[in-house]
Amino acid sequence: MRLSGWLRGVGERALQLLSGRRRRRELDDEMAFHLEQLEQRYRRQGLSPEAARKRAEIQFGRPSKVREEVRDATGVRPILDFATDLRHAVRVLRRRPAHTATAVLSLAIGIGTLTALLTVVDGVVLRPLPFPEPEQLFVLWGTVEGEDTRFGNASAPDLEDWRRSSSSWTGVAAFNSERVELGGEVEPDLVRIGRVTSDFFATLGARTVAGRLPTAGEFAADGRVALVEEGAWRRRFAADAAAIGSTVRLGENVYTLVGVVEGASLRFPSDTEFWVPIEAGAHRGSRSLTAIGRLHSNTLPAVAQDEMNTIAARLAAAHPDSNADRSVRLISLHEHVTGGSRAVLSLFLGAAALVFLVTAANTAHLTHAVSAERATEMAVRRALGAGRGRLLRYLMTESLVLGALGALLGVALCAIFIRVGSGAQGLPLPRLDTLGLSLATAVAAVVLAVAAAVIVGVGPAMRGSTQGVATFSSTGKSGSSRRSGTLLVGQMAVTFVLLFGAAVLLRSLWALERVDPGLDSTGVATFRLTLPGSRYAGGAEVMRLHAALDGGLRSLPGVTAVGATAVLPFGNGSLGDRYAVDGRSIEPDSPSAQLRGVLGDYFEAVGIPILEGTRFQSGDSFDTPPVAIVNQTLASAAWPGQSPVGKTIIHFGAERRVVGVTGDVRGAGLSRMPLPTVYVPFLQRPTRFMSYVVDSERPADTTLALVRDVVHEIDPQLPLEAVATLDDHLQRSLGSYRLRAGFLAVLGAIALVLAGVGIYGLSAHLVAGQRYEIGVRMALGASRRRVLRELMFQGLGRVALGITLGALGAVWVGRWLSAFAYEVSGTDPLALALAAGALTMAGLLGCWRPGRRATRVSPVEALRPD
Repeated sequence: MRLSGWLRGVGERALQLLSGRRRRRELDDEMAFHLEQLEQRYRRQGLSPEAARKRAEIQFGRPSKVREEVRDATGVRPILDFATDLRHAVRVLRRRPAHTATAVLSLAIGIGTLTALLTVVDGVVLRPLPFPEPEQLFVLWGTVEGEDTRFGNASAPDLEDWRRSSSSWTGVAAFNSERVELGGEVEPDLVRIGRVTSDFFATLGARTVAGRLPTAGEFAADGRVALVEEGAWRRRFAADAAAIGSTVRLGENVYTLVGVVEGASLRFPSDTEFWVPIEAGAHRGSRSLTAIGRLHSNTLPAVAQDEMNTIAARLAAAHPDSNADRSVRLISLHEHVTGGSRAVLSLFLGAAALVFLVTAANTAHLTHAVSAERATEMAVRRALGAGRGRLLRYLMTESLVLGALGALLGVALCAIFIRVGSGAQGLPLPRLDTLGLSLATAVAAVVLAVAAAVIVGVGPAMRGSTQGVATFSSTGKSGSSRRSGTLLVGQMAVTFVLLFGAAVLLRSLWALERVDPGLDSTGVATFRLTLPGSRYAGGAEVMRLHAALDGGLRSLPGVTAVGATAVLPFGNGSLGDRYAVDGRSIEPDSPSAQLRGVLGDYFEAVGIPILEGTRFQSGDSFDTPPVAIVNQTLASAAWPGQSPVGKTIIHFGAERRVVGVTGDVRGAGLSRMPLPTVYVPFLQRPTRFMSYVVDSERPADTTLALVRDVVHEIDPQLPLEAVATLDDHLQRSLGSYRLRAGFLAVLGAIALVLAGVGIYGLSAHLVAGQRYEIGVRMALGASRRRVLRELMFQGLGRVALGITLGALGAVWVGRWLSAFAYEVSGTDPLALALAAGALTMAGLLGCWRPGRRATRVSPVEALRPD
């Protein structure tokens, strides 16, 4: 009843506001009627018309007072007062365009940046995955005891045992993905397909917009049905329903399309265009599947984890050769998709929050300075009877207008940030393509606008609503200066923390860019080929292709070396396993090494030196004795103080003779130490993927422009992908470091500019308040240099205090920031010095100009009354 009564009252007030003009006319007509009745009564008592009219007006009261009483009785007066304050606030802000523009732009930067980051955090981390009951979905990662491995795949037999033995899951599905050639295209095109088990769609809760989901029988290992993602259906089939039932060639197989999967219900993996039946090996040690399970609604994850541990222990006992020391770790699908982005987003969100505080503080002390100039206005309002609450509402309305304008412009900036970010390539953040302005964005902007209004306006509003004429005339300027100085100190401290964080990450990036990668990427062009098994089923076909490519690429101007490898340095791919040397057997605690198959002049093309022994011979292939070249890290660990040439190493089930040692390459990233690596002839460990490297004396971009013609002349059906220079791959490996350092550098620069503006504004305000004192001192003989020096020290004292407080905050933040840095301490002295130097320079520039202008005024002019 209370709620309904309140809503009814709100509705009545809204109707009264909407029909205000009509109601005012009705009230005026009613007052005129009553006045006329009173006048007629007094005229009947014998008074003259003029006397009767005057007596009636005295008895009835002033019409304006009656109107106010009626307005108070209807409850709309606060709304009308707010509308009046709003109009007056807009007029006041329009009279100070410079102050208004500075305040609105400053707030827009802070609100827009923080709103954009909140939108990204909401879309990437907080928003649930687009599946029914996504909290019940988990990834089942195979782990090995003693290895610090976060992720690991499963084998098909293990998956079947998990399904059969576990009672915690409503379904356990598996998938892997690869890029294959899409048949029927004029130009060879590669698409990503997901190879999945039959219960994959039911486990994730996928829906179709056309056609149907396949049955379990259709999705058997030899099934030839496929589903297409909705976006790919619209792009490649023009959303034609007739595509359902048609055939499409994916790689070497032809599939029948049976359904179109709704894009909103299956964004996993995010860039998959087609799903086909999986072709999993039956060997228990062949672990190439990623397993996903959906828990029963009444099963806790901890209970499921205990059950999977029991199953893994039973499998380890039953199959010691393949499952010894192996277990299963449950990770929520949401954590799997977004977990890697949480740390960097927390860094960005904290930096954006600091920028918001800087912009709000900058606007606040500018508003404090302006409020001192309005002391007389507030005093007159108090003298005319305006109460404290009335003035408080009026002054806070001005701040709300500033906050609202800043929020509107900030949302526009937020939209630009999101549009640029969602379209950017290579950002290490998932789900960016789903971002956009939403209700959460609007709520965040409103909350930040109100917060900014409170920070900006509460000080001037409280002071202006309590002080009278005498107080304003005596202490208004000094009180404003003290408050502005306090705000400036806080702004300096926050800006120092931002500058320090930017300096740490920039120094970290600088250190990384000077790390020796162990190879020479200059002038090296790269591209990747996916070899169709139907045309390149054996080593002979691969060798013929390589011979043709080698000859064609070497004929290009300036080319000096051509080679190939399964996995390029600085790429995302990796293939590792335990190894043993000199006839020893591989144990569970044996060390691991990476495997790299190479072909042709790979080492010469990328500049990896052969330190000992020889390179591979052209005759090393599948029918010759297995050989290997190891890197220096593996050689030092396996044969300390000995030459590994001629020794043997067992790796991936093959015993190989070591014929050479190469220099170390930081192929997993410049921030990681070189991993133990075994190089083998490509034909002794062939894969369907080959990444070619072409070294040239000419720029790599020039070579890349000619590569496609060479490949298409040899095999027009071979699609090229990842066409780039090796230096591009190297620079892309630094992408996350560049993103973090660049983002904090931009925010630090914004905060530094705002800090300079704040210092300048406060110094100008202080100098204006000391105009008479400066005139007296200069009239008594004080030199301009001495006065300027004292004025600058006055402002720089606050800057120094802000730097001191900021340094304390930076030391605390540095403990967390060190996780994002490379070989740079979270309390790096040089970073502290750079941040302090930048703020000191901003302080010098901000204090020097107002002081210099004040000392150039003649004493006579300075002593002249305002």
